[in-house]
Amino acid sequence: MRQAITILAMAAISMAQAFSQTVMPDAIIELHETHFEMASPESGTCSTTIRKSIMSAEGCKSGGFVIYTDSFRDLSSFSGEIISGGKVIRKIKLSDLTKVAVSSGLADDTFRYSYSPSLAAPYKVEYRYKTTYRRGVASFPTFFPVTRPNVWLESGICTLSMPEGTDVRYSSATEPDIRQDGKKTTYSWTVSDCHGFTYESMMPDIRTLLPYVYSCPADFSLGGIKGSQTSWAELGDWLYSLQKDTKALPEDFCCSIREMTSGAETDYEKVRIIYDYLRRTTRYVSIQLGIGGLKPFPASTVMKSGFGDCKALSNYMQAMLNAAGIRSEYLIVNTSEKDLLPGYASLGQMDHAMLCVPMESDSLWIECTNPSYPLGYRHSSIAGHEVVLVTPEGGRKVRVREYDERDRMRTEKFNAYIHDDGMARCEVERRLSADNIESYIGFGQFKPEMKRKRLVSRYRFMCNEVTVKDVSDNFGSIFPGSEAPEIVIAFNMDVPSYAKVSGDRMFIPTNPSGTRISYEKTERTNPVCIEEGYGIIDTVTVHIPERFAVEYVPEDILIESAFGRFEAFTACSEDRITTVHSLRFNKGEFPKESYPLYRDFAKSVSKAYESRIVLVRKK
Repeated sequence: MRQAITILAMAAISMAQAFSQTVMPDAIIELHETHFEMASPESGTCSTTIRKSIMSAEGCKSGGFVIYTDSFRDLSSFSGEIISGGKVIRKIKLSDLTKVAVSSGLADDTFRYSYSPSLAAPYKVEYRYKTTYRRGVASFPTFFPVTRPNVWLESGICTLSMPEGTDVRYSSATEPDIRQDGKKTTYSWTVSDCHGFTYESMMPDIRTLLPYVYSCPADFSLGGIKGSQTSWAELGDWLYSLQKDTKALPEDFCCSIREMTSGAETDYEKVRIIYDYLRRTTRYVSIQLGIGGLKPFPASTVMKSGFGDCKALSNYMQAMLNAAGIRSEYLIVNTSEKDLLPGYASLGQMDHAMLCVPMESDSLWIECTNPSYPLGYRHSSIAGHEVVLVTPEGGRKVRVREYDERDRMRTEKFNAYIHDDGMARCEVERRLSADNIESYIGFGQFKPEMKRKRLVSRYRFMCNEVTVKDVSDNFGSIFPGSEAPEIVIAFNMDVPSYAKVSGDRMFIPTNPSGTRISYEKTERTNPVCIEEGYGIIDTVTVHIPERFAVEYVPEDILIESAFGRFEAFTACSEDRITTVHSLRFNKGEFPKESYPLYRDFAKSVSKAYESRIVLVRKK
């Protein structure tokens, strides 16, 4: 057994040398082959073979099998085997897979099949399976063989076989080889010797680093309803057609909506009143039944039941706005990726539905599934994202406006009244604007201990010993009109170990909330991507105990670079020391060769944040 493991390890070393890499991979995908055979617009079969060598404990995370099915796809066959020491030690059958319904608790037709080998590396695993498509094919299987860091791909093959005349649209890292035989057209993509990617903070979209193929038929049929996705305009037209019979509400309910908003002086106020009603009377439940989960439930059904998924709640909100004479537009969005694949319209890219209400100065982007979000708040899953508005004229691609970098701020005023033993009574006023507010969404519903942890977790002292009291906030009015939201929260706390006393000296942090900026290793593999600029300003005032005097305060510093700017200055008087730290990061993508400069910047800022004031006991 030991000899066989040694042979496998030597083979891995040989393969690593073939890849001309100095770092061993955690896993090697020896083969990832996918073949999709389309029989008709409504049916097809996908055959997949995946063979992997798992080299390390971290690589075991890549050794499992996962697939999702729904009312349009079945896992029709499966087999697999685990090889260790050159021998097959286990054969895996379909019945060995764990099947779990993916649902929020009411209704769903999506299932997750999975399997995780339970043995230590090194070993090999091979999976062979087929999925059968029925009742329509709107997207072909996505080919994305490498999904985890430090995993290499030796050979990847993706083929699509179509009845001749089928118009195929695709977005891929490379162009396919296209062949025709008079009956079928075959598209083939091959990739070899891919070194995968190294995970690093602030790295680019992995789609720019890895092989992939997204593909779909230009013309499709789902549940017997034909559509086209040659453009977002045509796809939007198909989605709009699904909603034509879903917005009717009872006349007496429409009258109540008009009466509810009759006193409103502006359209914004009408929208706010209706949105507040939606938040009070409905709840979000994931439902994926129907035309691939794309056709929303009728607004009247949501009105009666009080629940719905993102499509149903957005559609219901739109119906209520219609009753009040407010125009709105249903939209679809990819919440994971800001940029849609260029020149490639497809249902498969989108995973969420919302509403857009055009206003005089700007549009209101309405999230109907989370009652804690303020009206019009552009949360981090949509701010800066491309979305597709579904209108009577078809689909229209637009980009949701991001919050201005100047609005993306976190400021804190911190007063620490120090006792002779190092204990402190602290008064804090914290301001968070734009998408910095998200950590406090729903704060009012948190349990007391969760609230305490949320308020003190960012500090560098022993948070478990901290007592928080006298909390006040502006959560009832954090979103004035269409401006960026701002949370203001004030609280007091007692901190037993704020300062350290050693003999006649007391060591006090200049900024207890200053966090160390990660600068990882000395070398960088990927470019440095700062996706969003932001600013942090901390003003910390230390009230000096009567029996102590100032012995040392850090020097003022100014650090400027392409990545950002940091400034620290300190002012002293007889009874207090005030330190101001101001940090701003600049949005941008910087070449990996500039990482040493970023590292120097991060190290200098971190050092300043970790600095201390020294007091000495008066004689």
